Amino acid sequence: AHISPPLPPSIKGLGDFCKILATNLQKENFADNVFVIRAAAENGGESNDMRTFEPETFYSVLRSARPDVVILHYVGYAYQKFALPFYIVGGLKRLKRELSCRVIVFFHELYSTSSSILKLPFYTAVFQKLIVKQLCDVADAVFTNCTHYSSRLKNIAGPDNISRIADCTGIFSNVPEDLYDPE
Repeated sequence: AHISPPLPPSIKGLGDFCKILATNLQKENFADNVFVIRAAAENGGESNDMRTFEPETFYSVLRSARPDVVILHYVGYAYQKFALPFYIVGGLKRLKRELSCRVIVFFHELYSTSSSILKLPFYTAVFQKLIVKQLCDVADAVFTNCTHYSSRLKNIAGPDNISRIADCTGIFSNVPEDLYDPE
């Protein structure tokens, strides 16, 4: 199951990335891709392979997919307006405990910061970092798209989680198809 913000045709880079990843996984015979999408009007409803959730229904919607593997495409603000989606951490912990599924977290962003006491991230950054740490704790593998984030993740995650953090991976949704060579 892929946990994602809205997918195309909605214009969202993260949704595009998620859809492209699932399409390529299907080509490699990983065909049971279910999308658990943060509810939005532009999603266009549900289908067998797409289910929407609100924070209060996240766990039940995800569990109903009965996934063996969960891939969380993480950008805090995509799941909660202050980038504090604690419900995702709780839901993934519970799902992993009950279904023994594997959890992969792809951090497309980590957290916001501000040095101004007039900006909300000044107050929420510590909680955003806590969520990142807790997601690293629950994950079987952690990925990100830049070395700067990878370095920050290793500092936040702690020594017990460092081996689960990949150094860095590219974002194929930003690479034009005519320049991509899978060989």
